[in-house]
Amino acid sequence: MVAPPLNQYLLVFIGYTMVILLMTIFQDAANSLMNPDEATVLTHQPIRGATYVAAKLTHLLTIVGFVVPSLNLVPAIAGLFLTEAKWHYPITHLVADYFAGLFVAFFVCGVYGWLFRIVSPARLKNTVLWLQVILPMLFLMSISIGRPLIMDNERIASVVTEIFSASWMPWRWFVAIGLLGHVEYEGWIAWEALTGFILTLVLIVFGLRAFKADYLIKASSLLQGKAAPAVSTSRVSRLGMLVRKVTGAPSGYGAFAFLGIMCRRDWNFRQQALMYGIVFLALGSGAGISGIWTSPFGSTGETAPGFSPIHFFPHLLGAALIFACSLISFTAEPKGAAVFINNPVSNYRAFVKGFFLLPWIFIIGLPHLLLIGPCIGSWGIFHAALFFPYSIALSSFYLAFGFFFVEGFPFVNPFKPSRVAEMQVPMMGSMILMALLAGIQWFLFRSMPLAALPAAGAAAGVAVVTLLISMRRMEVKARKNLQLLNLSPQNIFKESD
Repeated sequence: MVAPPLNQYLLVFIGYTMVILLMTIFQDAANSLMNPDEATVLTHQPIRGATYVAAKLTHLLTIVGFVVPSLNLVPAIAGLFLTEAKWHYPITHLVADYFAGLFVAFFVCGVYGWLFRIVSPARLKNTVLWLQVILPMLFLMSISIGRPLIMDNERIASVVTEIFSASWMPWRWFVAIGLLGHVEYEGWIAWEALTGFILTLVLIVFGLRAFKADYLIKASSLLQGKAAPAVSTSRVSRLGMLVRKVTGAPSGYGAFAFLGIMCRRDWNFRQQALMYGIVFLALGSGAGISGIWTSPFGSTGETAPGFSPIHFFPHLLGAALIFACSLISFTAEPKGAAVFINNPVSNYRAFVKGFFLLPWIFIIGLPHLLLIGPCIGSWGIFHAALFFPYSIALSSFYLAFGFFFVEGFPFVNPFKPSRVAEMQVPMMGSMILMALLAGIQWFLFRSMPLAALPAAGAAAGVAVVTLLISMRRMEVKARKNLQLLNLSPQNIFKESD
């Protein structure tokens, strides 16, 4: 077995550490700096905003102190067995990783500082949240789309390699630190690295300076979010008219509109459901886009078919839907339940149908509609006509199954932070099951393409039965939930616990 070069070995672990810390601190710093609920307690105290932010930074640096050794202690010791490593390699390895972790922490805070400086406090909370949602999706989608392009085009591959191996890239700085006293770092240009470091340092310092004395004053505006417009128009879109017709009652469109508004406005739901569910949506989008080039039924000729990533597409959409359904009953503003207590719902069945239609249209229907055209052009209309009914039926089953996780009336119960932790183990088990089902699909569709038709029919039948049962259960839970909320505040908190 040939041992890897020391610089490549160190680069892998520094890059891995920086990615993990970036994902962790990007969310944690937003929770600390951009949603500072405790800041309102200190607004009347003689404490400067810089002091408050320094305390927040201490929390983030503590995260770095725990994450870096947990990821790198064993690799640092194992690096001693490499031929180019000296006796002090574990020390330089850990020092380089600590510097990389500190850089990530300060860089993220600097970025948030620039946002705090540029974006108005009333819009800042939503801006940060959508950045947390969009950036991971763009990252995962760029990998799924860019990887085939880079592998198939030597010119693009050489340009990308040259950019990522440039000395002004941050990971190169820390690899150079880790290699001190061991080997010479090939391709290392000191002046280029120093220039990149100084420019980055200036950006971070000016970003952190945004958190100055008036930070606590701005905190009240930050917590309130964007104010509602002074004038609102009452207008029902064509989609709303269609929803009302399908559900059979005005309350169906009311549920559809209410769910759409609360999913956009409720901070805790967006923070938890979107931040975790977006991973499944991004992976599902990447699987769907990557799968455009490979039919799930293999090639039409005699060549052996390969595995198409689109087999994962309906399962990943289903995982995102189930996770969102598990959190949709809870809200940061439970006093909103008074709307339904004072204006009771007369037709619960139509109301529940409205709740079902919103995620079905935007999470199931729209992605399939966007993919079907490119897939027909790549696979042919026959393969697309076989796979997409099956995918839609299977995704609909996952949504219907997710309704079993809805605990009562949506967006009326006090938020329970433990709900996310409770869902982690079931979601991990579900992911294993979904991966197994995707593998079974591949083997089944590879040998018998026409098997997709009865599979789609069976999935649709199971989805309908599951939906009827789960909708009935949700109607009963919603009635009981509103009755309980109408009794007294003591019963509200007793039930939520």
